[in-house]
Amino acid sequence: MIDPSIKGSLIPRFPANLVDELIECYVEQKRNFYLGRMRPNEVEGGRFAEAAFRMLEHAAGLAVTPLGVQLDTLAIARTLEGRIGAPD
Repeated sequence: MIDPSIKGSLIPRFPANLVDELIECYVEQKRNFYLGRMRPNEVEGGRFAEAAFRMLEHAAGLAVTPLGVQLDTLAIARTLEGRIGAPD
């Protein structure tokens, strides 16, 4: 379980489904870690990173790749790089 204030601070800034996905992955990773289940944790780590990439898309004002659709992380990273330091 995580502190409810974490979810409460993310919900106003990000779509609820992305926050739920991120938190679900975190909780599952924590559970797997304590159980010593490293292989399943690799999968959860990927899911966590995908949720974080989608949140970055949202924060940058980009169209968010829907859950269940393959991410092009390289293209997202390049787009985000181009926005660093760009004036509003």
